[in-house]
Amino acid sequence: MLEKGDKDNDILHTLTDLLDRYPRILQVFVTSSAVAGVLVIGRSVRLVTKFHRADTIPKDFIRKGVKLRGKVHGVKNGTILVEHLPILPIPRWSLRDSLQKEKNGFLRLFPAGVIMQHEGRKFLQKTLSDHPNVWFQLLSVDTAGQIEAIVMIRKNLFQSRNINLEILRLGLGRTQSLHASPSKVTKNITKDLMKAELYAEKKRKGIWKQPSMVERFYESYKLQTEKLQDWKSEKRRKGSLIYDRMTNFIRKLFKKS
Repeated sequence: MLEKGDKDNDILHTLTDLLDRYPRILQVFVTSSAVAGVLVIGRSVRLVTKFHRADTIPKDFIRKGVKLRGKVHGVKNGTILVEHLPILPIPRWSLRDSLQKEKNGFLRLFPAGVIMQHEGRKFLQKTLSDHPNVWFQLLSVDTAGQIEAIVMIRKNLFQSRNINLEILRLGLGRTQSLHASPSKVTKNITKDLMKAELYAEKKRKGIWKQPSMVERFYESYKLQTEKLQDWKSEKRRKGSLIYDRMTNFIRKLFKKS
């Protein structure tokens, strides 16, 4: 009869032998455990939640300026239509039925702190058309459900392009006050936006561009020429009017005589 220690050793030996023969079982078990853990953690911090409307985004996300990932589906009058992409996509079978049935919707973003000119809107549309995958930092939501955000495009693993700053640095827009509540985050963002606008103004880019000396001289010459032509035309008109009056006066004198 086997003692307790012998039984334990026998079970351990059998289990070890089984894993040696079928290592795939161990891999599947470890992978499944890891995925299950990630899903549990992901659900707790909403990493797997897909936001279809601005009012579904937790207020805490907006207050903390959380960055979300998305895909641009269009730009209309400076408003960016974005499909939110969860950071940790999970299989459809693991989603709730209500989420499966929910119709996909687009979040509406507008670049924070920027008043875009016509060229700025064209630049925004062209840039996001070429690079539809974006990250956006939440700042506030207005009464119309539009999200004030910093829009970014990944250049590589470590660098990204800040579209808000690029618009200002190219002189394609002006800064405006942020709608978000004052905080350390908004303070730093405002500082960066003002620096970008100042750069464009110093470099005379876009709306800050000033004509060269030759262009100014030509415009001045053109203006003076137009004034001279107007003066000559007015003089001829007055001269013709005086001539007509004198002619009529002489005709009246001859008729009386």
